[in-house]
Amino acid sequence: MKLQSKYCLAFFTLFFILSIALSFSSYFISKSIIINKYKELTKENLDYLLEMTDREMQQLSTTYSFIGFYEPLHHRIGTLYNEDETYQRMKDDLMVTNLFFSLSVDEAFDATSLIYIEGVNGEKFWYSVDKTYFQQNKMNQLFKGLTIEPGQLKYMGVGKSLNRLEQTDEVLYFIRLLLDFNGNLLGKMYFELDADYFSKIFGRERLLTDTKLNLVDDKNRVLYSDEALEIGSVLSKESAEVIKVEGMLTSYPWKVTSETPESYIVDDSSEIIRRIIIMTGISLLLAVGVIIIMSSKFVKPIKKLIHAVSDVTEGDFNVSVNHISGDEIGELTQRFNMMTIRIQDHLEREIAHTKAMNYAEYKALQAQINPHFMYNSLNTLKWLASIQKAENIIKMVDALWVLLKKTSNSDQMVTLANEMDVIQAFAIILQARYNGKFHMVYDVEEEHMRALIPKYILQPLVENAIFHGIAPKEGQGIVTIKSYRKEGDLFIDISDDGVGIHEDRLQHMLEQGMHAAHKEGLNNIGIKNVNDRLLLLYGETYHLLVKSEIHKGTTFTVKMPWSLDDPMREVEDA
Repeated sequence: MKLQSKYCLAFFTLFFILSIALSFSSYFISKSIIINKYKELTKENLDYLLEMTDREMQQLSTTYSFIGFYEPLHHRIGTLYNEDETYQRMKDDLMVTNLFFSLSVDEAFDATSLIYIEGVNGEKFWYSVDKTYFQQNKMNQLFKGLTIEPGQLKYMGVGKSLNRLEQTDEVLYFIRLLLDFNGNLLGKMYFELDADYFSKIFGRERLLTDTKLNLVDDKNRVLYSDEALEIGSVLSKESAEVIKVEGMLTSYPWKVTSETPESYIVDDSSEIIRRIIIMTGISLLLAVGVIIIMSSKFVKPIKKLIHAVSDVTEGDFNVSVNHISGDEIGELTQRFNMMTIRIQDHLEREIAHTKAMNYAEYKALQAQINPHFMYNSLNTLKWLASIQKAENIIKMVDALWVLLKKTSNSDQMVTLANEMDVIQAFAIILQARYNGKFHMVYDVEEEHMRALIPKYILQPLVENAIFHGIAPKEGQGIVTIKSYRKEGDLFIDISDDGVGIHEDRLQHMLEQGMHAAHKEGLNNIGIKNVNDRLLLLYGETYHLLVKSEIHKGTTFTVKMPWSLDDPMREVEDA
């Protein structure tokens, strides 16, 4: 896929995702605003319903307070009639009944379906029910354990009427104590209020036709509902898709709830969604056009660079790109032009260098000594020494043979055993020169002999120990080679008990290098070279450690990773 296509696709995808996110967020924000606004309006409507309901309940309480203080009722309920006073009783009943008839114009009283009054002396009075069909026992159960404050209209619950002939609809149970004007208890008055009484309030006060209004008591039992079958039952939990608003009455621990299906409110928001989709589509089309124009401007200089790179790959290093700008592409173009110039210069130098190297190799081949000639010469010297019984010369010839054989190969990595052979042969030769001046001690584990180490990594250190440590010392000296492993690394110590090295000279050896001072040495590989090779092969963690004390000796520690593989082979393969 072309870069411009990638730019267009990336920007289009990003803009599309942002547009979808913005559309959905706009929809949900609009939906939330509509629902919150509807809740505010519903709350205002509920406050009005609560006020109306409180007013009706206060009117109901006032009506029954008036009945409770009616003196003929006090006389009727406080008198024990004998058989001779039946007429008087009927006359008193008629007077109380006339009172109730006169109150029938009151809506609250008119909704009363049954009244039962009982005095403290046991006298009873029924209104709108025959005593034969009144469930006295059930009422006593309602009264049992009930605490009633004097002058208070007490709500007792909701259920079927205690009149056996009127048990079709639900009624609300109320009770009130009867007191005289002195506050003395005369009896109690029980009455039932039809649940339909509240329909005149809730039936006409609603915002939407799909809104469901409920009046529930403190036990969450339904006192009024748009669905008559729910009156008397426990209000079911509202659905998650219903908008619910509620408020509490002040006169009773009741609450009014309003439940409206959320879909009824937010259905009109579909028009909002449609408009958002149209605007999003138009925005996407405009964005695609803008993206194509802008991406073409970005990609044009990159295409120039691509053509220039193609020319370079074909060998034309004189190519340059003409694009000047202050952005990253301009900087990349400038660096590309600089790169082609440097490559051209480098190729010219490389050609000159190659010519010089070829000439140097030719001269080196001319000066190369035939190894077979050297081996034959050494065999001749050894034969002559054996005839003359010169054992020391035989040892030196054997050591020189080993040195020639071990050092003539081109391997960059050798085993520790191979390096130890070189050191031992080198020590034999120097023993003849210094006539027993030093003694070699080898403390190398057999297991460590298999480890691969860089060629000539130990011999310069042994040479330094003999030439600069033991040789200047009075008397004999000891050179010790010790190997050990620690945490996956191989350590080799080359120690001498010679004259030691001054700190400034030691620093000079590590930083600027110091070749073996004596031309009699095997090679001129210096201490710094050893340290540099360790750093190049294994990294900064592995290097040469030196400890030295004047007149006590010096210890060089070579730290290398324990390995049986050749790291140079990995470099060549890479």
